[in-house]
Amino acid sequence: MKHTLPYLVEVFLLIGLVSCGGSSSRSKRETVAAPSGVTAISSDSGEATLDWLPVTGATSHNIYWSTTAGVTAATGTPILGATPPHTETGLINGNIHYFVVTAVKGTAESVESTEVSVMPQAPPTGVTTTPGSAEVTLDWTGAPGATSYNIYWSTSSGVTRTTGTLIAGVTAPYLQTGLVNGTGYFYIVTAVNSVGGGAESSASSEVSATPDTIGMLDPTFNGQGFVAHHNAAGGMQDDFGRGITVDTSGRILVTGDSFAGTNSDMVIWRYDDTGTLDSTFNGQGWVIHGNAGGGGGYDTGLGIAVNAAGNILVTGNTDAGADVDMVVWCYRDDGTLDPGFGAGGIVTHHNAAGGDGSETGVGIAVDATGNILVAGHSFNGLGDLDRVIWRLTPGGALDVTFNARGWVVHDGAAGGAGNDQAWGIALDPTGRILAVGNSFNGTDQDLVIWRYDSTGILDAAFGGQGWVVHDDAAGGRGDDEGRGVAIDASGRIVAAGHNWGGFNGNDMAIWRFNADGTLDTSFGGQGWISHHSAAGGGGSDFGRSMTMDAQGRIVVGGFSDNSSPNWDAVIWRYNPDGILDASFDGRGWVVHDNAAGGGSTDQGLAIGLDTIGRIVATGWSIRLGAPNNSDMVIWRYR
Repeated sequence: MKHTLPYLVEVFLLIGLVSCGGSSSRSKRETVAAPSGVTAISSDSGEATLDWLPVTGATSHNIYWSTTAGVTAATGTPILGATPPHTETGLINGNIHYFVVTAVKGTAESVESTEVSVMPQAPPTGVTTTPGSAEVTLDWTGAPGATSYNIYWSTSSGVTRTTGTLIAGVTAPYLQTGLVNGTGYFYIVTAVNSVGGGAESSASSEVSATPDTIGMLDPTFNGQGFVAHHNAAGGMQDDFGRGITVDTSGRILVTGDSFAGTNSDMVIWRYDDTGTLDSTFNGQGWVIHGNAGGGGGYDTGLGIAVNAAGNILVTGNTDAGADVDMVVWCYRDDGTLDPGFGAGGIVTHHNAAGGDGSETGVGIAVDATGNILVAGHSFNGLGDLDRVIWRLTPGGALDVTFNARGWVVHDGAAGGAGNDQAWGIALDPTGRILAVGNSFNGTDQDLVIWRYDSTGILDAAFGGQGWVVHDDAAGGRGDDEGRGVAIDASGRIVAAGHNWGGFNGNDMAIWRFNADGTLDTSFGGQGWISHHSAAGGGGSDFGRSMTMDAQGRIVVGGFSDNSSPNWDAVIWRYNPDGILDASFDGRGWVVHDNAAGGGSTDQGLAIGLDTIGRIVATGWSIRLGAPNNSDMVIWRYR
């Protein structure tokens, strides 16, 4: 009996321990330590890899996850019996996933670890390569959520993240330099984000490129890098290429004119990527049109563009009988005039400047809403020309929301009583309209750039009045003319043309202005540069058109005296600082002569870039056996 009370107390104490939670979930979880060092990363699309330090004595571990922060064992989706590292697949790219880990020992489970998170990442798409001289430019369409990208490359096909050389933390476009010309390079690209533990997507499809000397004619284009075409209109004389563009399918479109027997007709040629006439275009690869103005005389195409619907728009001029009218043609993809545009696919306009005389459209562009903008000039009745910008609706009607009538006229930009002419047009990212040309200053012509807002009002924030003027780029105190204009990625305005250089004739010239209209002195040290004697003849050089590539390099097309005496076609390329790009044919420009075999003049009149950055240019070349006749020419350079 003396042991009864202590025994009962002992039993009661045990019962009390049990009743206070000895068999509860909380008690079981507190008997095992929570895992530490938990990490989560995503090394492939739609997956996450969890790792942690195993708990000593634990028989297994559980993972709980959710797409909502604050996940617990009660609220999360369980992954039972996991061992580190554990990879979970089938997750949603672009969604943040939250994870905790517990340790299990027998029937006991620890509390949750510290929460970790990760967002699986989709890969980039549309990866492309553009080879250069000892360099390759890669570009791609960004993946949602990505903060940077990794490139893996190799000189062997089948590159992976394991076998490839890593270029980490880049953005598109990316220029890889220091490569070996003639060697093939293979690439994959992944997308990376820094959400939670960070993520890297699966790889893009493999792409490749072979760098080579830039500035060489592309032999994949008609076997020699150029094509010539004659007799489009059947008159057995001159054919001229005057405007060029490339459509979204990579087909090259050229407009110009061809002799039809008694006068010239407007022509549109279309070539495929190989340099072959595209027979799906009017059954032969070209279309002609004459007598748009009803005067029975010549029609000329000067500028060409393709709208979002794939329709081909050409501007130029047409004989209207007593004088010449501005004209816009609209062709469908198959080479037929679009009956829904203007009058059967054609719009003409007369008397914009009030002089009841000749007018011409030269530059053409399409804005974000499909409106068509044309820059050119019109006779003002005072003995000279005024600069004009027209705007048409997508259907070809004059857009009366533009200066209340559909066009704007400007005269006297340089202060003299003489010609004001526009040769090129461009739109900046905000929809403002820039036209480039020349204006008489009382003695000679000056370069002019005009800027208008989208309603047709001169933008006074540009040069304090809506236009800027520059004289004497080449130092010869003569004419300065702008023929092409573009806006770079920094919003600066670049124009190209020519300037009288003095005793030796004209020089090709490039100007660059800040967005406010002041000269950008970081360009060539003064805001402009000029170049002389590209073809070695010591005479004139003319810039006739320009474009800019994805790296911000300035590409100018034109021609230069070769001392034979005749002209050679020239393409110049400058770096963004205004220095000739020595990677381009080793000096910064290329010259080509005798495209049509006549051993005489070749002139480049218009220039562009194709869908992978190759340079395409058009103009004309004298044909063998007919020294007074010419062929339309397209050159393509890599």
